[in-house]
Amino acid sequence: MSRLLITAVALTVFLAGYSWTTDPWGQNLPAATHGSSVSRLDDRDQAQKLQDEGNWKEALDAWLVLLRRADSSGATAAGDWRNVVQCLGSLQRYHEFDPLLEEMVRSHADQWQFLHAAAETVNHVEHYGFIVAGEYERGQARGGGEWANSVERDRTRALQLLGQAIPLVQETGNAEDKATFFQTLAATLEINRFYGNEWRLQELTALDSLPDVEDSSGGYGYGRGYGWGVDNSRGAPVDENGQPVFYEIPESWEKSASDGQRWRWALKEYGKTSDHLDLQARWAYISFLDQQFGVASLANWGIVLSGLSDETVQDDPAANSMALKTLGDQETIARLATGVQRFDLPAAHNPILLAAEIASGTESTYAPVSIEYLARVYADRQQFARAAQQ
Repeated sequence: MSRLLITAVALTVFLAGYSWTTDPWGQNLPAATHGSSVSRLDDRDQAQKLQDEGNWKEALDAWLVLLRRADSSGATAAGDWRNVVQCLGSLQRYHEFDPLLEEMVRSHADQWQFLHAAAETVNHVEHYGFIVAGEYERGQARGGGEWANSVERDRTRALQLLGQAIPLVQETGNAEDKATFFQTLAATLEINRFYGNEWRLQELTALDSLPDVEDSSGGYGYGRGYGWGVDNSRGAPVDENGQPVFYEIPESWEKSASDGQRWRWALKEYGKTSDHLDLQARWAYISFLDQQFGVASLANWGIVLSGLSDETVQDDPAANSMALKTLGDQETIARLATGVQRFDLPAAHNPILLAAEIASGTESTYAPVSIEYLARVYADRQQFARAAQQ
């Protein structure tokens, strides 16, 4: 996702206030590359030369020849596929993307590098098209048709490809490989699930089939990114007992009960690759919790924080349960799907306690960020003396 731009992204995300999506990891398709350790290198050089000169059709044909060879494999095949997609985009031949994708996935089914690249391109290709003669045709269709978007379908296909690759990368990938891979997996799970759609993390996306494309009346350019179909009318989700929903880390990808648990697992696997990336993964979850349950999130619903406190209330929350200055670190006031409530947060899902733990590690580059975060949180809670102590 280059892909490891997380350090700057994570710090910026927190200071700007929660955003690990839209493009949560600073993620863009890697620049097209040409391989260096395969047979017939001059053929690959020629394909790259054609592409560099803007001869897109001839370059596309050349890359496809390389991908269809029996020796096409690994990172080289992944780079060749990215070049294919770049050529398709330059030629505006997006309608060929899906059949070519499935052809190449079949011939590279045991190669995690290719499956990873395939998932990335599914995430970044055009997510709009037309229904023509009952079939979805990606991109601009000649002769018209009914507008449709494939955001959910593409997200599901990317998850299928990444799920197929998980045991392969865990067996043969090095630490950097795994970090990049699980970063992509977490980002894919976030698509259409943040910025008002967090409640959808309760769902477990079925990976045994693909959903249908959806009607799209927005016209050209819609359905091309993260956040399609945002619903800002809900608060944080609750369970059947009206309690806020928290996502535990499951034992494995297969044992996940929701996409929220899949996301936590992907973050954990990402963080296992190094101590620094573990801190980044922890900050991703702190940012999520702050957005869901921090008192500042009330402003997103037009609730004025100052209006929740009574200046006559000192230390008695019973006198005014909405008084921010009476909140303990284990408590919060947030808008749930059932309304604004004051409630306790479990320690494992409490952004204040999780940030304080990082702040106590003076050797961590995230310690200053944690301290600044805590100062902001206490100021939002109108606990200004505590904010000044940070």
